Amino acid sequence: MHASTHGAIGIAIITATYIITKSEKKTFIIGGILAFASHYVLDFIGEFPYRTIQEMLFIEFAVYLWSLVLMYFLGIKYLKFSVFGFFMANLMDYIDKKMYLSIFLPKEYPFTYYFHSKNQVLIPISYQKTIIAAIVSVILIGICFLILRNNKMRLKS
Repeated sequence: MHASTHGAIGIAIITATYIITKSEKKTFIIGGILAFASHYVLDFIGEFPYRTIQEMLFIEFAVYLWSLVLMYFLGIKYLKFSVFGFFMANLMDYIDKKMYLSIFLPKEYPFTYYFHSKNQVLIPISYQKTIIAAIVSVILIGICFLILRNNKMRLKS
């Protein structure tokens, strides 16, 4: 899956971990490990490539920016959760794709297979379903925001 989908799942895992543990330290440790592991599982679903680089940059940055803006309104702690969840859920790609340089400069930065295999995809999906996955990612991040906001308000009262 694309980075936006991995990131949304990472944020959801971090959110669930924080709601369950109510501990920042445990959230970073347990949630980070689970977000990292989720990448491998999610990669069994094979996304369809975006049609253009511009489309990819627009969708991927828009989803990430959405998560940053929403979590910023909750406070710095939640913004850190969002960035960390997104980062950990994409760490396998940051390593294997050389911080995505292998996409843009494949000869200089060849793709490696430390965390991926060439035949890992079990469920290939269409372009339309790939776009739907990006939309669902936006919705999932919004749901995490609402859950965290409600939890924050409940803790204040």
